[in-house]
Formats: sequence, C-alpha cells, structure tokens
Amino acid sequence: MTAGPASPPDLPATAVPVAFSWSAGKDSAYGLMAVLADGGFRGVGLLTTLTEGYRRVTMSGVREALLDRQAEELRLPLTKVWIPPGCPNQLYEARMAAGLAELGAQGVHHLAFADLFLEDVRSYRESWLAGLGWKGVFPLVGRETLTLAREMIAWGLRATLVCLDPKVMPL
Repeated sequence: MTAGPASPPDLPATAVPVAFSWSAGKDSAYGLMAVLADGGFRGVGLLTTLTEGYRRVTMSGVREALLDRQAEELRLPLTKVWIPPGCPNQLYEARMAAGLAELGAQGVHHLAFADLFLEDVRSYRESWLAGLGWKGVFPLVGRETLTLAREMIAWGLRATLVCLDPKVMPL
C-alpha cells in the first residue's frame, strides 16, 4: 500500500487532532487521506489492534513488521493494542480504552475509521467512544464503493496483496 503524506504541511492551527483506527489496508489508507483532505483534522497517530501470539493486525492479518513500515512511511506514531485470539468484547473494550487513554493524554479525542457500511457498527463505536469522552469520525460511511475505487485509483493509491484467507481464497 502506498499513500501520500499523512498531514499536509499547511494545516491551520485550529485543525483538530485525530488518531486513525488503522487496519493496514487500502480502505484505511484512503480513509486517512479523506479525513485529512479538508484541513479540519490533523493526523497525529494510528491505533491498531494486533492479536497476541500471531503478531498480526487483528482485522486484516497483516504482519506486525509491515504495519510498522506503514506507520514509518506515513510518519505517524503507532499505538498497538494487543488482544488475545477470540477476544471477548469486554476485554477488547478495556484494552482499547487503555490505548485511547495514551492518545488522550496527548490531547487527542477523535478517532477516525474507514468504515464503509454497517450502521450498527458505527452506532456502537459512536456510543462507546462517547462514553470515554471521544468522538468518532467516519469519512467514508455511505459512500458508493465503485466511486470510492475510482477515487482511490485516481489518487494514486496502490494495493499489494500481502495476506489471504485460504478458507475464502484457495492457494
């Protein structure tokens, strides 16, 4: 995955600091660009859950080493939230809250997501974040996928397959 710089250098001083919930995939890359494009936000970090024992991004299966490289290329600090395989939601929320607390200590109280659909997931995230004094930002929600794909290509985003689920895609 190749993406442009995380935050344009000419952002106004009033730009709101935002962390990005990073899955390490193309939607995250485009979502990050979209949330920063209007100048109202400035990217201050990435937040990712990784699965203990596997050292992979929980949502995408991307290896930790590649995740670290992405954060370096984006020039954004990376907060890693470690969860066990089959993590129960109560433990997930506790560990995410600890990761958010690290960011909150730096004055960050907005977390952006590259979600496209799933209004129930968005509602859950907004409610849960509000309970922690945070706000969710969803720059891609409701966008038509073909239009998004064309925008990603026009922007120059390139995706490289680095992980496949053999249950879905035979090797």
